[in-house]
Amino acid sequence: MSNSYEKVITNVLIAIGFIVVIAFIGFLLAFPIKWLWNYNMPYLFGLQEIDWWRAWCLHMLCSLLFKSSYSNSK
Repeated sequence: MSNSYEKVITNVLIAIGFIVVIAFIGFLLAFPIKWLWNYNMPYLFGLQEIDWWRAWCLHMLCSLLFKSSYSNSK
């Protein structure tokens, strides 16, 4: 009986670890967007600098809008 509880706990810990890794990768991918925005946009257009949260949101928005849905299968 304790073996099944150990499996459940292991699966929950794996799921939590997976979520943490995905969130870390998302914030890591948002860093270039944050840096490029804060370097260019205030100078070019007078816009304000953005923080990590807004860079991450911008990254997610761009990935949804510009993701290629082209399929090569027939």
